[in-house]
Amino acid sequence: MDLLDGVSAVDWTSFKQESGDAPRIPTLFEKLLDAKAAVRSRAAQDLARALVPYDGYVRAYFHVGLEAVPFVARLATAPESPVRAPMLRLLGDLAAGNHRRHLERGFHLELLDDDEIGPGREVHAAVVAAVDGILPQLKDSDADVRASAAFALAWLPSEAPRSIDALLEGLASEKSPASSLLALGYVARAAGRADLGRVLRAHTQDKPPAGYAAVLGALLADPDGMDDLEDTALAGPPKPVVKGLPFNGGALGQLGHFIVLGATCARCSLARHLQLVDKARQNHPAWLARVVSWSVFPAAGSDGARRAELLNPQQISEEARGVLRDLARGLSAPPSAPEALLVADFQGFEPARQYTLFRRVGLFGSRGHNERALGLEPPGPLDRVVDGAPLWHWLSKARDERISFDDWRARVSEDELLAVCEDAAAVPFDLHQAYPRSGSYDVVPLVEVIERTLASHQVPSALAQRFAQLRAKATGRGTRPWPF
Repeated sequence: MDLLDGVSAVDWTSFKQESGDAPRIPTLFEKLLDAKAAVRSRAAQDLARALVPYDGYVRAYFHVGLEAVPFVARLATAPESPVRAPMLRLLGDLAAGNHRRHLERGFHLELLDDDEIGPGREVHAAVVAAVDGILPQLKDSDADVRASAAFALAWLPSEAPRSIDALLEGLASEKSPASSLLALGYVARAAGRADLGRVLRAHTQDKPPAGYAAVLGALLADPDGMDDLEDTALAGPPKPVVKGLPFNGGALGQLGHFIVLGATCARCSLARHLQLVDKARQNHPAWLARVVSWSVFPAAGSDGARRAELLNPQQISEEARGVLRDLARGLSAPPSAPEALLVADFQGFEPARQYTLFRRVGLFGSRGHNERALGLEPPGPLDRVVDGAPLWHWLSKARDERISFDDWRARVSEDELLAVCEDAAAVPFDLHQAYPRSGSYDVVPLVEVIERTLASHQVPSALAQRFAQLRAKATGRGTRPWPF
């Protein structure tokens, strides 16, 4: 079998990525078959960088990733392939996409079904199509291949029933079970198999890193039974990084924090969650902001009932709102940390859309404007709901070129245009953040959108001059063009 058959037939140069890596993909595939292990290893790392968006929503990565999945799957499953382990890990990363942080916390992929992640779902479906080749790798003689296969299966919730059977079958004879134990926790959560928490608990005293992986797997599978495992999970593994364990690059301590947050969210108990906040404040100050911003609001339901959705703002109690406001006022953290505190007044959105709509999708990141959404400040013109979402949502989409300028402009009436632009001008921190194009930071697209919006209407010269000054400041600061 020619493992690279068809790679050269793809026009990889047609994929426009800001990193510029797409044209190198054929060469990287060839290096995966090099006689030298070091060359193969470096090529696998570079290919992952070319295909997987690890931060933010990058549509171009999904498009090139979708094209590459069949070739990656072939290299991951063919017996003669010398790179099955790294390609299995790459399949897992492609399946999880840039939503991996959410999945690490145990949220089901089905919850992340906002229309914006459609291309990512296509990539995920392509990886699912390769599952028949992934499952047999759990029985391979190479421990690295087995661990990598378990990692790939962890991100395929639709295949959880098959994965559970295969993982359980292999556990009895597995000499390095950490990856399988952690994967079992993920797929147990996806399948609603809380009973597998007992299987995982039986391994919590195993030698590191298996024991710690079993603790995290048990939290994923059965969050209601997390109380006696919480401290162990927060303490982290004996070694901070475990080589050869694919999950989070082996940084299991950080992964444990994510999983604890997801588990405490799943319990939907504000009181129990606030106990965790107090514990974090005393013992884990470095990640207190994460606890507050990622976990308080899903735990704040007024009815305490189990809920499938990430967040339903209509069910947040007044008591919980007060706690959140107090936290927002008193939190000392970077501007990005409190953005998930935007929970108070987003009414009327379908739960499946909360993934993007519970915060201002990167448009308003500073504390002051989060306080507006918390009800501590009155709403502004950008908060008016149009076509099911606030105007700031559509403005952000126009900035990222996910809708056309005309689509954005059509949602703003003539009589409110100036007020909307002035409202946008009042939030300069993220409004004028540079968005990289072609690897550079020489443009500020959101300012461009506002300038075009202003140009479509007769505006006072003072307001136009203000935007010109802000643009000049923003573009004159190299790689970090903050205007203030």
